[in-house]
Amino acid sequence: MSLKYRLAVFSDEISQDLEKIIEVCKNYSVPGIELRSLWNKGPESLCPAEVKQYRSRVESEGLATCCVAAPFYKCDMADSAAIEKHLDILRRCVDHAHALDAPFVRGFTFWRTGALDGERLRRLADLFEKPIAILEGMDATLAIENEGSTHVGTGKECRRFLDCLNHPRVRSLWDMGNSMSFTEQGTPFPENYEAQKPWMAHVHIKESSLGEDGKVRFHRVGDGQARILDQLWALRDDGYSGWVSLETHWRPVELSEREVNLPGGASYSKDGEFATRACLEVLRRWMKDL
Repeated sequence: MSLKYRLAVFSDEISQDLEKIIEVCKNYSVPGIELRSLWNKGPESLCPAEVKQYRSRVESEGLATCCVAAPFYKCDMADSAAIEKHLDILRRCVDHAHALDAPFVRGFTFWRTGALDGERLRRLADLFEKPIAILEGMDATLAIENEGSTHVGTGKECRRFLDCLNHPRVRSLWDMGNSMSFTEQGTPFPENYEAQKPWMAHVHIKESSLGEDGKVRFHRVGDGQARILDQLWALRDDGYSGWVSLETHWRPVELSEREVNLPGGASYSKDGEFATRACLEVLRRWMKDL
C-alpha cells in the first residue's frame, strides 16, 4: 500500500529566513510548508505583497503551502475586544490562505479556564457563530488544533466540540503530542486519535512525553511517548490523504512555556533548523518502510 499523505514542516520550526526553510525542505524531499511566523512576523501580520513574494519563491521550488497556522482564538473567551481582534486575524489569514491555495487556516478554542463541561461547550459554540459566518462568506475551512492550553486539548474534547458545532467549515487538526497531558482521557494514540477521526482534516506530529511532575516535554521524533510511528502507520492504513506537518517544538535548550504556547519569531526559531533536521532524519528512515 502506497502513502497517500504528504509531509510538511512548519516554517518557523526551521528559521525566519525563507531561503533556509526552502533549503531544508529540498534536502529532505519535503513538499510542503505550514506557514506560521516568517521574517519575524506572524501570518496575520504579513502584508499581501509579502505573501505574494513568499508564494512566488516557494512555488518556484515546487513546494506547496498546506496550512496558514494562525493563532486564531488564542485569547481569553471573556475578552470581547480581543475576540474582535481575532476575528480580524481570521479574515486576514483566510485571505492569505486563498492567495497561497492553502486548504486550511488553523484555529483554537480560547485559553483554557477549566474542564470542557456543558456550560463551556455551549459558550464555545456561541463564540463560533461569527467565525462560521466569516468562513461561509469567504469560502474557507478552519482546522481546530487540540492543545492543552486551550479548551480543546484532546481528540475526545475535539470530537465533543465539533459534534456540537456540526458544521463542515470547522474540522479537526489532530496533534498527538498535544494530547499527552490529559491521561484521564486516554492515550493520544489510539484512543484520542480514533475519537476525533471523523472530523480530521489535517495532522501535526510532535514528539512529547509526560513527566512524573505532570509536565509535558518535547523531544526528537522517536524519543518520547507519543507513538508517532504507530500513528503514521494508522494514517496509512486508514487511507488518510491530507498533509502531515512536523511541528518540531523540541530544541537542544528547552523552550519557555510562553514560547510553546505562543510560538513565533527569531527567539522561537533559534536552534530550530538543527532540531528539525534531526527529526526529519528519523522520519526519512521510517517513511521508507511505510
